[in-house]
Amino acid sequence: MLLPERFRDPTREVMDRILARYRSTLAFAVIGSVAEGTYGERSDLDLVWVTRGRFRIRYWRFIELPEDPRIEIVFLPKPSVEDHFRYCSTMAHSLKRSIILYDPNGYLEGLKRRELGPPSREWMRRWFEHWRLLNRFGLESLLRERRFHRKYCEGTCLCSIDDTLARVAVNYAILLVECHGTVPTNKEALWLSFCDLVEDPEKRRIFHIALQVHRERRWMGLEEAIDLAKLIRWLRSELEPILSS
Repeated sequence: MLLPERFRDPTREVMDRILARYRSTLAFAVIGSVAEGTYGERSDLDLVWVTRGRFRIRYWRFIELPEDPRIEIVFLPKPSVEDHFRYCSTMAHSLKRSIILYDPNGYLEGLKRRELGPPSREWMRRWFEHWRLLNRFGLESLLRERRFHRKYCEGTCLCSIDDTLARVAVNYAILLVECHGTVPTNKEALWLSFCDLVEDPEKRRIFHIALQVHRERRWMGLEEAIDLAKLIRWLRSELEPILSS
């Protein structure tokens, strides 16, 4: 297993647990910074779990995840994987650069041999719409927390907001850099590509917060959420004319 030593035991643990229960499992692969050698001490591991089809009930109701919270499972049924490669999505590029841990039928090996172009505009428009809808939920959470802040926070702010807005900002940023010809498949590549496009130090600062919240902290304070909402509005204003053309 070509993984950093600290990830080997918990990764094997969760794979064994899934394989013991789900015979429809086709493959496991690691994507992102661990697969590409850009991980740091605080990096997590993205473990892609590919199955022949979808499940009627969400799989995490049955699987006890490993003690190490840095193991993140990315569930992909085979039809979704085929769609990703058909549209040359970011996930397809990530899988092409992945470390395959389990692939008895050679399914992922075959996909990795395919040539990939840039993500299709059709996929980018669909992904943009997906995150536009989730942005509504993030803004609703922000508005609720602002009402709580005005009513209850005196001196010390008690507000804590989930990572929805950070995930929206990160995925909008991925789309933006892809519109300019780069497909970032790990956090470092995304950060560098974003900085190549965006010179404004304030936008860079806020985007750095988005990356931290999205992959490490999973929560943010009220002021950070307000800043992220502003960054999201700017990213949307950049993406909409490009994706509508």
